[in-house]
Amino acid sequence: MIGFDNITLLREDGKKDSYIYMSCSMNVRTRMSVEITVYDSEGNEIKEEETKNNLSRWIIEGLDNEDVASILRYFRKPNWMNLYKIYEVIRDDLNGEAALISKNYIPRKDIKRFTQSAQSKELLGDEARHASLKYKPPEIPMNIDEARQLIKQLFEHWVISKK
Repeated sequence: MIGFDNITLLREDGKKDSYIYMSCSMNVRTRMSVEITVYDSEGNEIKEEETKNNLSRWIIEGLDNEDVASILRYFRKPNWMNLYKIYEVIRDDLNGEAALISKNYIPRKDIKRFTQSAQSKELLGDEARHASLKYKPPEIPMNIDEARQLIKQLFEHWVISKK
């Protein structure tokens, strides 16, 4: 689609300057290829076949398991609120934080940093789970990228244990 627009300026001497603008939009079809390398939490490369199997398993598991399906939906927008929801789903599935910690999926200190960071209005402002200032940030706050990585790691360990 091609569109035209114009602006006319009236100068002090009475003459007019007109500017015409043209805009267009196009639909373009292209092909591309992408090579993806996946690493585990220790930095070891995961073979393509293992990655496909894990992704397939998560998707298949999500078809039969409401918790997995919910988590996959929350991962669409991995903000603080949704990351905490993922944490809660997994924690509740394992029957509480003590059981989660006993699994050693992620370090206890990282769970504490995550939950304190996610709840702290002082740290996150309106993104925090709570509006109250009584929830203080941890000594070493967790940023959103660290939180995403931590919760992804938690999910991977948990979903593998579901098989």
